[in-house]
Amino acid sequence: MTRAHQAQALTQSLRLPEYPDLRSPNMHPHLHTKDNTACAEVMDALDECHARGFLWKSMGMCNSAKTAVNKCLRAQRLERTRINREKAKEKNKEIREKWKEIDANS
Repeated sequence: MTRAHQAQALTQSLRLPEYPDLRSPNMHPHLHTKDNTACAEVMDALDECHARGFLWKSMGMCNSAKTAVNKCLRAQRLERTRINREKAKEKNKEIREKWKEIDANS
């Protein structure tokens, strides 16, 4: 069995899309999720920059794109944190009110 056939068999067994080197086309596939749709453009720009080749990356030509991705993801995380904190405060308030009712009726 040739190396190409082995790679094809491995690709089919793992159900990976067929790429010549069996790697994901995205630099950060776990970042391309429904939660990060607001950052899709900057992530695509970073992927395009990385696709230009090793020398382009190693000379720091993608640093500004990487910084933009980091800033965008940080903003998304801070927004999620703010929303979660508000939900937790509301839930804690409801729990305190229920305990007050229980104490009053006891």
